[in-house]
Amino acid sequence: DQGELCLRASCSSRRAMQQSSSKKCLGHVGLKNHGATCYMNCLLQTLFCLGHFRHIAYSIEVPEADLSQVVSSDDVSDSLGFDDDRPALPLLVSLQNLFYRLQTSEVPVSCRELMRSFGWDTADAFMQHDAQELNRLLCDRLEEQMKGTPTDGEIKRLFEGEFENYIECVDVDYC
Repeated sequence: DQGELCLRASCSSRRAMQQSSSKKCLGHVGLKNHGATCYMNCLLQTLFCLGHFRHIAYSIEVPEADLSQVVSSDDVSDSLGFDDDRPALPLLVSLQNLFYRLQTSEVPVSCRELMRSFGWDTADAFMQHDAQELNRLLCDRLEEQMKGTPTDGEIKRLFEGEFENYIECVDVDYC
């Protein structure tokens, strides 16, 4: 009599998330969390989004000795485990592979390969580490590989700045 209408609706966010890739919606994908790796994922995605850092990482030459360990990125499983028999890839190669996958993948990317290059095992994946310490370790190891090359010092220059301290006296007449 009063013209009431009852509507029922349901929404499944899980289904909505499965139907569209984050690359199509947002233009990029993220990293999978392998335990307590959110601090590392945040750092890596931040560094990836710094175009100049990504350019530096791609332009560092991989030493010949390290190239013998490199497996084609098509052959590396995204679910590469810590108990894999293959030797861990060098840090630089793992970082370059990770950045490449972040650029080209349609789904979130695994960072186990990079974690293995740090010498981490399964237990380390479930231990919270310090993001600033990881950044220092990563940049120091990259800078080591850049010594004596045209890219030597590029990371330091990217993140350096100047600090100026200025004190103004309010109650002192200064001319």
